[in-house]
Amino acid sequence: MQIDTYSNKVLTKEVTKSYTDFQTADTSNSITLTSFTDDQVIIGLDVEVVDGFGGIQNTENLLTVGDGFTNFVKNQNVSNIRNIFGYEKIDFKTNPFLVRSTAWSKGADLNYPRSSLAGAGSQTAGLSISGWNSSEALYYVEEYNGATWNSAPTLSAGRYHVGACGTQSSALCVGGYTTARIDITQEYNGTSWSSGGNLINARFGAPATGTQTAGLIIGGYTTAASRLCEEYDGASWSVGGSLIAHKYYGSGFGTQTASAAFGGYDNNGIITNITEEYNGASWSSANGINSYSAGSGAAGSLSAGLSFGGRDNDNNSYTNTETYDGTDWSISYPLNQARRFLGGCGTQSEALSCGGGHAGGIVYSSTEEFSTASYSSNFNITGTIVSDGLRSWSMGPDYIRYDIILNHGCGVRNAGLCAAGYDSTVADRITGCYEYNGTSWTGANHLSQKRSAHASGGSQSAAFVAGGWTGSITLSSCEEYNGSTWSAGGALNTAVDALAGCGTQNAGLSIHGGSNLCEEYNGTSWSVINDMSSTGYYKAASGSRDAALSFGDDNVRTSCESYNGNNWSIENDLIIGRDQAAGCGTQNASLCSGGSLGSSNLSEDVEEFDGINWSVSKDMNIFRSASGSGFGTQTDALVVGGHDGTRFTGSSEEYSIEIPERPSWAVVASLNTSRRRLAGCGTQDAGLSFGGHTGSPSNVTEEYNGSSWTASGTLSVARRYLGGCGTQSAGLSFGGYDGATTRVTTEEYNGATWSGGGNLGTARSGVPGAGTQSAGLAVSGSDPSAPVATCEEYNGASWSAGGSVNTARQNLAACGTQSSALCFGGQDTGLIIGSAEEYDGATWSVGGSMQHLLTTQAGCGTQSAALSMGGYTAKIMPICEAYNGSAWETIVDLNVARYELGGCGTQSAALNFGGSDNTYVGVTEIYDNPATTNLNNLSKGSLNFKFKYIDYSGS
Repeated sequence: MQIDTYSNKVLTKEVTKSYTDFQTADTSNSITLTSFTDDQVIIGLDVEVVDGFGGIQNTENLLTVGDGFTNFVKNQNVSNIRNIFGYEKIDFKTNPFLVRSTAWSKGADLNYPRSSLAGAGSQTAGLSISGWNSSEALYYVEEYNGATWNSAPTLSAGRYHVGACGTQSSALCVGGYTTARIDITQEYNGTSWSSGGNLINARFGAPATGTQTAGLIIGGYTTAASRLCEEYDGASWSVGGSLIAHKYYGSGFGTQTASAAFGGYDNNGIITNITEEYNGASWSSANGINSYSAGSGAAGSLSAGLSFGGRDNDNNSYTNTETYDGTDWSISYPLNQARRFLGGCGTQSEALSCGGGHAGGIVYSSTEEFSTASYSSNFNITGTIVSDGLRSWSMGPDYIRYDIILNHGCGVRNAGLCAAGYDSTVADRITGCYEYNGTSWTGANHLSQKRSAHASGGSQSAAFVAGGWTGSITLSSCEEYNGSTWSAGGALNTAVDALAGCGTQNAGLSIHGGSNLCEEYNGTSWSVINDMSSTGYYKAASGSRDAALSFGDDNVRTSCESYNGNNWSIENDLIIGRDQAAGCGTQNASLCSGGSLGSSNLSEDVEEFDGINWSVSKDMNIFRSASGSGFGTQTDALVVGGHDGTRFTGSSEEYSIEIPERPSWAVVASLNTSRRRLAGCGTQDAGLSFGGHTGSPSNVTEEYNGSSWTASGTLSVARRYLGGCGTQSAGLSFGGYDGATTRVTTEEYNGATWSGGGNLGTARSGVPGAGTQSAGLAVSGSDPSAPVATCEEYNGASWSAGGSVNTARQNLAACGTQSSALCFGGQDTGLIIGSAEEYDGATWSVGGSMQHLLTTQAGCGTQSAALSMGGYTAKIMPICEAYNGSAWETIVDLNVARYELGGCGTQSAALNFGGSDNTYVGVTEIYDNPATTNLNNLSKGSLNFKFKYIDYSGS
């Protein structure tokens, strides 16, 4: 059988960092792990994105090492990793790092793919000798220098299943097979092959150990599986000590006087795990290798040996690797590619594997290098997180002046102000002013001076506009708005248009167009400040007077500059150069929307600035430039007006981030009587629980009103493992076990009391139900001796046979209606199963399999929107899964892990109650799957970095 070399040893070290830790890519916010030991091999890194409600939104693999035939990381710089998750976009960088490499890594491929070859030498000076390419015996020899294979002088004739030993410059090739067994020996001096002394007994499938002048050939196939061994002195072969057990296609390592032989076929053609040790005279039994293997590669010495690959008795190829310390075998890191009859050489700590094959004549050119060298496992991860997946632009109400451009605005999204601009319907600049309340636009008192392409800043109740163009005159005048009327403010020192502005009415900033001049406003007068670098027109701006950002210009530049209240500094560029874009937000959280790309090309592109870099965000719905009016924050903004490429427009768009509230289970009032193995029906606000087990079968019935449970009429027959369906005022119970007998009993509930109904045709327990009191369905379950496939349909008076399930099972869950039902989970005579089946009122068909094998769980919902709650699979589980009509998805866990519980309701509004956590419990939980809400605060969430590793320390 295949030995699982690592799955039971995969462990995880986890580090959690909050969103706020990653708001800047600062090394002080990086993750550093220093606690890996030489026996702990990193094999991967996953990151879980956790939202502000503690729910895992997604898990993404950032790094896989030793996966498939991927080169194990030894000196790899993983940089600029970008992963777009369901709700988050994350940019990560890691510094160059080294990890311990007790593992196989990919080397250069052989020039000639082949199996049944032999190896000699070391990892950096190796030989691959002869082989089989699925059609003929080969005489090819290749030399390995640690990086590439190069052709070397060939053998005198093609052969395969040879034995080989020695070094790259002093090797021995002996025996093998072509159309018959071979006794030939050839010696290699690093330049050419020459004949050596012939074997006493021709053989193939025999490993060789030792050196060119002190060699040993072990067993093999002569006329059958052989025990015979021969020793070579550099000239001739002599009889050595015989093996205890017959073997061929075995493997070996060591010297002529200290070797180990292991695995291979015995004289009955059975693969064994027998290990024997040779002392130069005789063989003795040793502890067997864990893998029953033949055709394995081998390297090392008697006290430090290595076995890798091979095949088992079921014709499976191995990836298994094991180390030998002279006494015991231990599982080590597996090959990346399963192979048999491969070549091997080197030492236990620096081995080489090459070629090999698989069933069906498949041959490989693969090379892998094994290393146990220790490397530093320390590395840092830094990154920046922004919300991404649910960022969206939605169309807002049209501006009152429908055909408008360069209508600069200020404020926040739900309290904004737009003033003046160019109106194409009158072909002139206007004095109009309009307020936005988050829903609609309202006209306000006009400015004194018509203008467009001006600077603006402030809020809806305290704004300023300055400079601009009247159509004939460039302005220096400034006006201030108090939420009602406009009045004159201090004039700019320089008349200018094509400006950008930001800040407040008493602390404003004007960024001049066509020059690098800038001015500050103190609420009374403007003063010239230090120049910026850009001299373009139509820059966009955001932020405050003392912490501003300017980006883009009419030369379609990507340039970006920041202002600190004294000087301008160059920042990282926009990703896309543009002019006449709309800007808003703060210096460290800016939004750049739309603009012109030159040559009449407009942009719908949106970028976000995080204080260091710009990143691409969600596109607007409309291409637009010269909107001039963008206001709000980076996460809650509005853009209005502009030119869409064909006409002037007054359309507006709102930008927001929507993150779904995490679905959750909430613990509510407990049952009055704690019990397990009960049934239920109804809804989340009108539920019914009945029957069960409290140490003996129970007849208790309780009603739930959305806040508490109340005892109601009891069942006529106390039962456990019964089925149920219907509503709180029209329930149905059937089957079950009364402590002595499996029942056919059916009872109907009218909202107060239970009365007898028609008996089931087949007595059963562990049976779930679906449907209503007058159209019910009893699904599968167990008669007194075994699970039954039988299903029955109830018409309000009697039961009749329905379609049988494909897999008979008991303690399963079901939901839906009599003509559209779903059953899932449960167990047959011994095994827990995860399959689901769908019913159309006549026949059952196979549905999507569950993510987990579960039994005694609760179920609710419909055939296309079902919910599985809790259950048992080797242990009591809190797991919940949702079904969409074709596939199951694991969702948020219950607060209290339970099995043998009851449930009812819908997939989005479920109720579960009672059950067992190894005691009788009355726990009740309700499921809430809320609608999307608008949340702009991302600081609550976190990232869980999970480093997966294998521990070979034995601990």
